[in-house]
Amino acid sequence: MSFESTIQQQSMDFSSNHALEILNKMNVERKSTQAFCDVTIKTDDGDFSAHKCVLSAFSEFYSKMFSSEMKKKLENEVSIKGVSSDIMDLIMEFIYTCKITLTTDNVFDVLAGSEQLQIPYVKEYCSKFLLDNMNETLCLNAFTFARMYHLTEVVKRSEECIFDNLLVLLKKDNFKSLGLNDLLALFQVNERPDCDEDLYDALTLWIKHDLENRKNNFCELFKNLCLENLSFCFLNELVVTEELVMKCHRCSKALISSLISPPKDTIEDLSRFVLMGGEVTNDVIIWDMQTQQSSIVRKLNCKRCASAAITLDGNQLCLMGGKANGKITDLVEGYYLEPESFECVLHPCMLERRSYFAACVLNDIIYVSGSSSAEGSSSCELFDRKSNKWSKIGKLNKGRGYHGMVALNEKLYVAGGFGGQNLSSAECFDPSTNVWKQIPSMNERRQGLCLVVFLGKMIALGGYNGNYLSSTEIYNPKTGSWLYGAPLNVARYGACAGVVNGKIYVIGGKNNQGLLTSVEMYDPVLGAWELFGNIEPARVFSSLICI
Repeated sequence: MSFESTIQQQSMDFSSNHALEILNKMNVERKSTQAFCDVTIKTDDGDFSAHKCVLSAFSEFYSKMFSSEMKKKLENEVSIKGVSSDIMDLIMEFIYTCKITLTTDNVFDVLAGSEQLQIPYVKEYCSKFLLDNMNETLCLNAFTFARMYHLTEVVKRSEECIFDNLLVLLKKDNFKSLGLNDLLALFQVNERPDCDEDLYDALTLWIKHDLENRKNNFCELFKNLCLENLSFCFLNELVVTEELVMKCHRCSKALISSLISPPKDTIEDLSRFVLMGGEVTNDVIIWDMQTQQSSIVRKLNCKRCASAAITLDGNQLCLMGGKANGKITDLVEGYYLEPESFECVLHPCMLERRSYFAACVLNDIIYVSGSSSAEGSSSCELFDRKSNKWSKIGKLNKGRGYHGMVALNEKLYVAGGFGGQNLSSAECFDPSTNVWKQIPSMNERRQGLCLVVFLGKMIALGGYNGNYLSSTEIYNPKTGSWLYGAPLNVARYGACAGVVNGKIYVIGGKNNQGLLTSVEMYDPVLGAWELFGNIEPARVFSSLICI
């Protein structure tokens, strides 16, 4: 009989933290006695004793360095460039203890060190720290480093934070120090918010921080702006006041094209002129720019010339003063556009009778200035629609009539005219101070000129100074200077002018060849005037309104 004994084996799993304990003990000894350390890591400002096997286990960088195929496996000293002793100490502590202290002051240096030494765990902790602590202080550097080290989530979160705080960030030095590729990446974000005006400010600020070295990057950055998101008013100011734009043909052409074809919801859909009266007619006509056809809609109540006209609320034309049946008047009439019956209503008369004067609207207040006389008039007044009353305001420094007046940048400007002699002088009125101040004079004396605002500047067109003028001048309020512009094809005195959809139109007037019916249009893309049809009968000192 055989006896067989069966032994049943049992197994149990046990766990211990002895690996961490070993590393902790090795860490203490490496910093005290350097026991069993076989390599010294040297930074620019410190030395660290360590164990090759431990470093190799945590870092692909060290693993390759100490491999049998590497010459440096035989070396007991390894120099690491670009990592400070403070950062190396933090990384060493992590390798031996799995603990690291990250702060807003050290996170980017730790991230750079972990990338260089190829320690993915530290890189992940840096990424988590940035995501959890993203704010306006960190976001610019976070964006730069995250792009450099391919931290996709951090890139996206930092982009959001940058756009949320863009205006604040523009004032910070680290924004001005962004690299070209980082700034370009911001401009190319597909889902960025509608903040292109702020981005334009960011662009010019960044370029001008180091103009000599960065100016050639302007076009590359500018083409990434979405011009459709820029308001018409912003474009209008931008294109003529920024030298960086005007010196770049591609940029200026793109901007001007946007001005000529602005979004429908940003400006009124103007396509017609209303012409009222003049020295040879009392007709009110509408001229359609698209068809270049005119039609008479009514006659004024009396023969009227040398008046001034403005539009109110987009549905009423206001004709003021001038000569009515040959006599200077203070009459103010309103003509309703809707429906186009041009029904006439009377408004309170001006405080003075005026002819060959000028008028414009600023902040819903009507302003008038000057009048014709031997020495011209310095008198000015305003009409407040809320009180329905006219009142006097500060006087011009020089009496004048046959001049022009426009509203620009919350101020009023007058230029040229006649005041005992033909004038080249110009003045600026600030409603907050009620004072007119002299500004630089035009290059030529001009009476009977047209004055318009175009692309953020004041444009003087034609006139008379003993000769009929075809020259034009452009005043830049930022530089306080007048420069000659493209000349008209035809010299004109007593013409009328208006701006519609990014182009200037000049109509009628007279010169030494007689009364004029021709119309000229200025195309800023071509930078030249071209003849643009005719309007019968001829118009001299007529009033023009765009509708």
